[in-house]
Amino acid sequence: MMIKETSLRRDPDLRGELAFLARGCDFVLPSRFKKRLKSFQQAQVQSNKEKKPGTPPPAVTNTAPSPLPPSNKVVVSTPASVNIPRFYFPKGLPNANNDHDETVIKIEAAFSEFEDENADIYEMGKIAKACGCPLYWKAPMFISAGGERTGCASVHSFVATWRKVLQTCHDDASRFVYLLAKPSCNYLEQEDFIPLLQDIVDTHPGLTFLKDAPEFHSRYITTVIQRIFYTVNRSWSGKITLTELRKSNFLQTLALLEEEDDINQITDYFSYEHFYVIYCKFWELDTDHDLFVDQKDLARHNDHAISNRIIERIFSGAVTRWVKRFSFL
Repeated sequence: MMIKETSLRRDPDLRGELAFLARGCDFVLPSRFKKRLKSFQQAQVQSNKEKKPGTPPPAVTNTAPSPLPPSNKVVVSTPASVNIPRFYFPKGLPNANNDHDETVIKIEAAFSEFEDENADIYEMGKIAKACGCPLYWKAPMFISAGGERTGCASVHSFVATWRKVLQTCHDDASRFVYLLAKPSCNYLEQEDFIPLLQDIVDTHPGLTFLKDAPEFHSRYITTVIQRIFYTVNRSWSGKITLTELRKSNFLQTLALLEEEDDINQITDYFSYEHFYVIYCKFWELDTDHDLFVDQKDLARHNDHAISNRIIERIFSGAVTRWVKRFSFL
């Protein structure tokens, strides 16, 4: 128990004993007074320390953790950009050595042989050869230059068209599609081939006999188109793409037409004998001769050798684009 300074003065026993000591009496303090006196003295000393002026307050210990020494950071350097050259050319690899002006000079020289420098579809064969293209590209070239509207293609319209072809198309496949396809299309549909094939029917030496049988023109053209799409359009999408055209032999076969007068020797796509066999078999199945074959008609093929399941599959739309019947029209 802490003893204040005033507590000694108020204690009568202790004051009496202190008075005896002051008179010189030999007096021994009891132990209980010694303890109280010692406690008083300690409290006195403590009080003096607290009241001493100018004593600085105890320093505040900073308990914040000391910063860690800087670590060695790994600096990752950005690799230098690598220039990867272009490797995909959907319309063919451009050839910097091609001289388009020289080609235009040849075209203009070929047009100069015609009256008013205008060429009809039959004269376009010379223009096609001046461009370095097969002969039977002449009909698509004629139509692309606006000849179908006016009946002739002028040198100016064709040169403008062919310059655009040379600037945007860099191989035979892309040029052929550009000439035949509809505007802004990069694929060929079945009707795109009709002008090309009609020109072959009209001008190829091996098909001159068809001039007396115009009713067979459309049937021959339809058969050739179906053979082209069956072989070339491997995706069965109804649209021949540039990739499919490049992987096929169609353009090479088309180029052979000008070298072979007997079209039956061109067994791929264009043979008239092949067309005749297909047409005769169709006519045999089409008993009512309406140029349509339905499931019942097809069931008679080869003495009913085709099962009903196969016939249903053929007419389901998975194999052909006709669900109920298909025609030669």
